[in-house]
Amino acid sequence: LHEVHYFMAKAARDWDDRPIMYSFLTDTLQDPVKVREQVLPAIKNALLSHPDERVRARARDSVKTLVECAGKFFKLDKETVMDCQQLLQLPEVVLLPRDARACMQEKLLHFLKSKRLPVGVSELPGNKWAAFVHVGGRPLWGCARTSIEEAVCDRKALMAIKKTGLADLEKHLLQMRPSE
Repeated sequence: LHEVHYFMAKAARDWDDRPIMYSFLTDTLQDPVKVREQVLPAIKNALLSHPDERVRARARDSVKTLVECAGKFFKLDKETVMDCQQLLQLPEVVLLPRDARACMQEKLLHFLKSKRLPVGVSELPGNKWAAFVHVGGRPLWGCARTSIEEAVCDRKALMAIKKTGLADLEKHLLQMRPSE
């Protein structure tokens, strides 16, 4: 669930089109009864009885994510939130080590929030930037630019051309040339 939260936060910030979402995200996690009766028992089982400590740590992070994102990306009733909070207080849960992947995701989310690049512009290595648009759940990238402003102009052009159709957009992308 931690990765689901990361994906949904990134999609909400950077994507123009709604990404392709699985029914688990759009149905199960949006129904408090399903979360209580299907999702939480599976996570609880992994958290309290899985033999691999790494799996238990991931399950703990999933419970934390449910609580932290309740009402934003997931729908939980108050009773489920309280059950999750109680699970997180159990000694065997508190003593679990931090999960390396969750730590990396937290750092990346913090970095993304602190950068505050314009929507549809991404920083590339070498002090360059590129515009992108999403079409049908996949990103289409413009050329590398030497300034954010150039990438923003590309983004505006890509968005305008996107309205005329995918063929025009792909043709335009093939004709673009990188900044010197």
